[in-house]
Amino acid sequence: MRILLVGEYSRLHNSLKEGLLKLGHKVIIVSNGDGFKKYPSDIFLKQRFIKGFSLTLRKIFLKVFSKDISSIDTYRQFKKQRKLFIGFDIVQLINESPFNVNPETEIKILDYIFYNNKNVYLLSCGNDYTSIKYAFDKKFRYSILTPFHTNKTTKKEEYYSLKYLTRPYKKLHNYIFKNCNGVIASDLDYHIPLLGNSNYLGLVPNPINIDKIKYIPINNTKKIKIFHGINNKSFIKKGGDYFTEA
Repeated sequence: MRILLVGEYSRLHNSLKEGLLKLGHKVIIVSNGDGFKKYPSDIFLKQRFIKGFSLTLRKIFLKVFSKDISSIDTYRQFKKQRKLFIGFDIVQLINESPFNVNPETEIKILDYIFYNNKNVYLLSCGNDYTSIKYAFDKKFRYSILTPFHTNKTTKKEEYYSLKYLTRPYKKLHNYIFKNCNGVIASDLDYHIPLLGNSNYLGLVPNPINIDKIKYIPINNTKKIKIFHGINNKSFIKKGGDYFTEA
């Protein structure tokens, strides 16, 4: 089969691609490399205007003209390569905002993908309307929004999560759920909020390439040193403060 994987989060689609290739499928990944992580992508859509002076320019442009030049630039890149997005047997979107552009632009791009491919599936992975609404309503004892509910973080700091509850992102959510062939959860945080939803197909855990991650037994009883890699942008909401304290 010809398979298109749209978007990348923490190497999930690259690991899935390796497994699918081993099974004899032809697989194409389109992404921006997941930001600073720079994961490989067959079709690379560079995300510009995200730091330094260009970010300042983007904010000014948005305030004056109500247009996001980063989304416009990504759409321009997509349009130049749009013939590469046609005729796949399966398409999987990594998230409700797989191109990381504003909802209006996401719908424009996804319209083309839905029209030109019969089987498009959504992966519930990362922030999305369903999981964030569930967490916001405190249906989990602990969640990604617990720091927000306990005043450890502010609304501004949680913008990346809370934006999925705004009207444009809810419209994007409804649009995808209406047009996709089904929704797959990547772990329990997404599985539980989706239970009972007619679009939900079930839980498929994150793929791991065990050929690349070898088990190495520990043969000594000396003190074990654990490296705690910190992502400053998600330090609090992912429990980094608890690991640091421990």
